[in-house]
Amino acid sequence: MYGVISPGRVNLIGEHTDYTFGYVMPMAVNLYTVVEGEKSKFVELYSEHFKETRTFELNNLEKENSWIDYVKGIYKVLFGAGFRPEGIKGRISGNLPIGAGLSSSASFELATMELLNEAYNLGISRKEMALLAQKAENEFVGVPYGIMDQFVIARGKEGHAMFIDTGNLHYEYIPLPKDMQVLVFYTGIKRELASSAYADRKKMAETILKRIGRKSSKEVTEGDLRGLPEIYKRRFAYIIRENERVLKAKEVLKKR
Repeated sequence: MYGVISPGRVNLIGEHTDYTFGYVMPMAVNLYTVVEGEKSKFVELYSEHFKETRTFELNNLEKENSWIDYVKGIYKVLFGAGFRPEGIKGRISGNLPIGAGLSSSASFELATMELLNEAYNLGISRKEMALLAQKAENEFVGVPYGIMDQFVIARGKEGHAMFIDTGNLHYEYIPLPKDMQVLVFYTGIKRELASSAYADRKKMAETILKRIGRKSSKEVTEGDLRGLPEIYKRRFAYIIRENERVLKAKEVLKKR
């Protein structure tokens, strides 16, 4: 029997910057997804949250529009990358709430991939797991995430935030003051990025970068936005200033 725990995450600062290859500063949290299982020729998983079992053969990776798509997506990208894990029979549990803005989907993806990595000795690094999980989310599940969630879940460190340059994946652990507590309040509003305005914001940002000939929001100044529609200027100017705020927050925490 194999077992993996995978944390959720909160982002301290750096909103709408990761999908424009800017700066972010998230941290892993002490709420987790748990995946336990044993080797099998097919996949059979029971979800404690949904109170149901889902099963599929490894030659059937068609979307079902259910939670099992995250598992199918992980298999899809692993097969595409040349890995050949077999199935798993087990259960999913944990105390990380779903749809609460704590990246339960990325946590589940990383837990699934780490379990397969361990069970079948795939030899995948933590960085590669993060990138493959993001690919599963983007291309199979259909949510246009940046790399932040998967990266901090894969590489988070207790007592530290992570400063990440999402353009080149340079990262730095930022110690949190011992007298500092991070409180997360659940508003009760479900967060579903696939059907939200998030995808529209990402598409707009990509359009702006292409129009002005830049690869990253780090390379853009507010002066570069002249001539764009007002809503484009307003939204991308926020991203430019948010990159600056992440850098300032990092320096302030490092001085504590």
